[in-house]
Amino acid sequence: MNHSQLDNFRILKTLGSGYSGKVKLGQDMTSGNSFALKIILPDHDSVDTILQSLKNKFDILKNIDHPSVVKMFDLKKGVYTSHKTKQKKDVIYAIVELVSGGEIFDFIFHTKGLDEDISKYYFRSLVQTLADLHKDQLTHRDLKPENILITAEGQPV
Repeated sequence: MNHSQLDNFRILKTLGSGYSGKVKLGQDMTSGNSFALKIILPDHDSVDTILQSLKNKFDILKNIDHPSVVKMFDLKKGVYTSHKTKQKKDVIYAIVELVSGGEIFDFIFHTKGLDEDISKYYFRSLVQTLADLHKDQLTHRDLKPENILITAEGQPV
């Protein structure tokens, strides 16, 4: 095995990391489709306890159908197998739409800022998306450039 594995997904690389875990590029070994896998590593609580606490939030996110909101497909517990150490860990993971352009934070950093027209475009899109979500009584509790993704075509998600 040349790659780490998570259930039926081959882990190809790390896309990012955050407070509660890592986001990996995963390829479904049956279909060949690629997804972002948000992996949560439990520290002291059991996997089942954390999974249950996340399930209600995830069920809400899973039902959001908006072109500027990343699609959530499933939330599962699984076994992560490291290809280097062969060590196995119980984890919780979300199967999420893959957005290939990366974080807007990185885009701003590497381009040394945004010109005014692009800034206006992203701002309008963000405000419209938030307004659409608020109509459905939903809000975003962690809005920051690291949590806004852009497609390969430059569309904010």
